[in-house]
Amino acid sequence: MQSVSDLAVKEEQMLAWAEIDSLQTAVKRRLYIIANYREMLLRKFLEARHQNFESGMPTTAIDHQVLDMLSDAHRLSLPKLLKQMREHKLEWTRPYNSKLFEGANVQRGAVIARSNPNIRKVPLEGLMSTTSVNTRSLKPSYK
Repeated sequence: MQSVSDLAVKEEQMLAWAEIDSLQTAVKRRLYIIANYREMLLRKFLEARHQNFESGMPTTAIDHQVLDMLSDAHRLSLPKLLKQMREHKLEWTRPYNSKLFEGANVQRGAVIARSNPNIRKVPLEGLMSTTSVNTRSLKPSYK
């Protein structure tokens, strides 16, 4: 019975800390704070590591691996933070990469199909045609 009373006390402390009545809302806020803190730490570590990187050193290969791991971890933390922000109806105020906010139906690739409905077709007739110019008419005549 001691553990149940301990849980009740911790629940009351968490509700008082969050100044709300719902434990579910308090947990969601905690998850948002953790996601935000994780993203911030990874971003700061990545920036510091990038600023202190020196090419040509004996540890360059290891530094590249660490930068890649930090970059991957940061890239994975951003969608989680964005999900938490959307749940709390918060707005992203920092500069961002557009891939983070794109939908799942984004078409990527070097070649865009002619049947793509998102592309407006503009006729380009005559754009590449050559025109003959009479060079005699371009010269000024001095009479």
